[in-house]
Amino acid sequence: MASYRYGSSGDGVKDLQQKLKDAGYEIEVDGNYGSQTQSVVQQFQKDKNLTVDGVAGSETMGALSAMQQPAEPEAPVVQPYQPTYTESQTVKDAQTQLDQHATQQPGAYVSGYDQQLQELYDKIVKREPFTYDMNADPMYQQLKDQTIRQGSMAAEDAIGKTASLTGGYGNTYAQKVGQQTFNQHLQTLADKVPDLYQMALAKRQMEDSQLQEQYGMLMDKENQDYARHQDAQNQWLAERDYLAGRYDTERGYDYSQWQDQRDVGMQQQATKYDRLVSLITSMGYSPTAQELADAGMSAAEAAAYGMYYTEQNTPRYSGGGGGGYYSDTDTGVESSKATGKISSDKIEMIQWEFGLEVNGVWDDATIKATGYKDMNEAWKAFQTGSLSHKAYEATGGSKKEQGLEMQKLASKVKGKSRAEQDAILQQALDNGMDPWLVQQIVKEYGIY
Repeated sequence: MASYRYGSSGDGVKDLQQKLKDAGYEIEVDGNYGSQTQSVVQQFQKDKNLTVDGVAGSETMGALSAMQQPAEPEAPVVQPYQPTYTESQTVKDAQTQLDQHATQQPGAYVSGYDQQLQELYDKIVKREPFTYDMNADPMYQQLKDQTIRQGSMAAEDAIGKTASLTGGYGNTYAQKVGQQTFNQHLQTLADKVPDLYQMALAKRQMEDSQLQEQYGMLMDKENQDYARHQDAQNQWLAERDYLAGRYDTERGYDYSQWQDQRDVGMQQQATKYDRLVSLITSMGYSPTAQELADAGMSAAEAAAYGMYYTEQNTPRYSGGGGGGYYSDTDTGVESSKATGKISSDKIEMIQWEFGLEVNGVWDDATIKATGYKDMNEAWKAFQTGSLSHKAYEATGGSKKEQGLEMQKLASKVKGKSRAEQDAILQQALDNGMDPWLVQQIVKEYGIY
């Protein structure tokens, strides 16, 4: 690699100045290595912990070139398949029935006998204790009046009879006999008071019993109404539990089925996604819209993977004053013969034709196989069929083996279903078959 120092000039110096300017340093790009260029080179060497001598040698130029190299591309992150659960119509119908049933719940119990029961209860508990007042007893008053009349009549009759015995004149004895007769009648009234008491007590007890009976009858009706209400409530609860259980069962089964389908779908889509990633990043394959949809891959993701493949497989070409060189960054080989650049897939076609390692890099082996032609000239010669086959003839065994591999693989996939073809191609890749050869089979049979 050329080195430049104070006093140098030319395109090489101009390229050095441009690289320093691109790196952020203030420098005039004029092709002359003067004091300004020397000062900027020294500053760059200091910034990069290099030997500070103001000479742009291999170490300094290498550090500048490393800054110009693009960062190693990163493949985009795979996006997982995340479906959303949606209830089936059966589950929705079960939920609707449960919701409708909730609107039919019986209301709170309302008594139809509460007021009557309360009134009877008050009568029962607020009744005065039983007492008997004969003067307030109509029966006693009636007997009293009757006894007094009868007593008076008996007394008068006794007085009359006694007076007749004494000559018909009234006397004290007759009066006494009359009074005694009257008192005897009054005594019969007194003897009847206990009977009147019992009659009054029996009447009170009968009234109490009637009140209790009325209260009991109303309470029976109340209990019957409440029991009917409880039966309706319990029936509603039983139906609710049944409908809720049915909904839980239907939804549990429905969700389980969805999970199974989701897991299978996720696995299938993940397999398709990974397969497309492998095909794109290893072969530069361009998937169809249907393939993208089946794999759950967006067009932007596919483009990103394609860019990754292109950046990984595109030869790195660096042009400068006095020609250019192509650098194989994997081997560190520099080939000064290359003055043009072609795409990596064209390089791969030439390499495969000559039985070389198919890596898309214009390395020494490829240059030797094509007679040290630059890339563009080699491609033109390859297209016209005038490209030398010396290297091909020297490595004919490798070419023949590759051809046999392709024939065997083609016979395996021919007439198979899409799924069987996928499995066969994947097995070939897993067994170490060159992805480029697999890609040719894919293109030939239009598998993807």
